[in-house]
Amino acid sequence: MISDDVVRSDDNPRKVTSLCIVDDQYDSAPEVMKDRFWKKALVEPLYPESTMSDEVRPLVGSAVNAKSVNSVLLLWHIHRRRKLKE
Repeated sequence: MISDDVVRSDDNPRKVTSLCIVDDQYDSAPEVMKDRFWKKALVEPLYPESTMSDEVRPLVGSAVNAKSVNSVLLLWHIHRRRKLKE
């Protein structure tokens, strides 16, 4: 499904075109077709078929394995002012 309904809500709104294949869940994705930007006579997949069995590892943040504590101890911080050297 191609949608151009997405509009930014800032001072200068403009339409943004987005592309989403919603039928992918039903095994009825549209057929891959050659378009005016395709220079080759044969339409080839973006990635080689040999990569289909490769493991997909999503991006993982650095805090994913952080351990949380069960209790928190709050301490007062005494701020001491020092005179700056002139």
